[in-house]
Amino acid sequence: MLLDAPRTKTYRSYILSNPEIFKDATVLDVGSGTCILSMFCVMAGAKKVIAVDNSRICDLARNLVKDNGMSDKIEICQCKVEDLKLEENSVDIIISEWMGYFLLYENMLKSVIYARDRFLKQGGYVFPNRCVLYAFGFESEGRDRECGMWDDFEGLNFKRLGKMYSEEPEIDFVEVEKICTSCETIKRFDLMTLKMDQVSSFTARMKLSFSRASVLKAIGTYFEVGFTIGPKPIGFSTAPFVAQTHWKQTNFYLQKEGGIEGVKDDEVEFCWDVGVCEGNERDFEVNIECRWKESGSYSYKYVIN
Repeated sequence: MLLDAPRTKTYRSYILSNPEIFKDATVLDVGSGTCILSMFCVMAGAKKVIAVDNSRICDLARNLVKDNGMSDKIEICQCKVEDLKLEENSVDIIISEWMGYFLLYENMLKSVIYARDRFLKQGGYVFPNRCVLYAFGFESEGRDRECGMWDDFEGLNFKRLGKMYSEEPEIDFVEVEKICTSCETIKRFDLMTLKMDQVSSFTARMKLSFSRASVLKAIGTYFEVGFTIGPKPIGFSTAPFVAQTHWKQTNFYLQKEGGIEGVKDDEVEFCWDVGVCEGNERDFEVNIECRWKESGSYSYKYVIN
């Protein structure tokens, strides 16, 4: 993750290019990991950073902070942000790298919004402050072969495994030349105004238009992150047509045999129903309803875990 240049360099560039926002500020770093974001904030003039992470990486982070001469500025707390002992409305800025696969996996956004509602001063900022989740359609034959191999596996019927595999999203890079539709917005997130009950579930409707005659076999998703406050805004994308990131793309293969065949400008409608899995708030269930004029309506269920 540290070597993910679009990720790390974007955070660094934004923080150091907007010192007027960070100078003398009290910052809360949610899910601080190695404390690299905390250290960027100190470099930009932050008065104090409270770094919170609920893992043993805090031991390493304390040494990294010490190695960089910032122990007097950065306080590391090994706990959940929900258990943090901190005065309410006491921080000027909340910063976090909370994004997961499909933007939402691991549900860390919930902790960021909790921290905002409890600890952020009126007039304070959350960074990044905006995120957008996108979808596109692409061609693929690989998943059909991988699922079909279980129909007759060593002389045995293992179709049940093939069905399970088809319901599992793929985290991988999509070849740009395979994209056969427009790229459209699924949902926009404004972290300054997002409400807690909007964090863990949502529904959305959208349409994808064929960019050429093709057979749509899968829906790819990616997200963009924006730091839009201040004189030098910046952002990064996890799209397949820009520099690669460790998030890759999250791809949902249609379980309809043969896919969806269309010509240029044909439209396919999608309804997304997304929510956390019962019994495990880190995982997400994604239900996609697909409507296509020639083929009717199909519903697909996936689990990101």
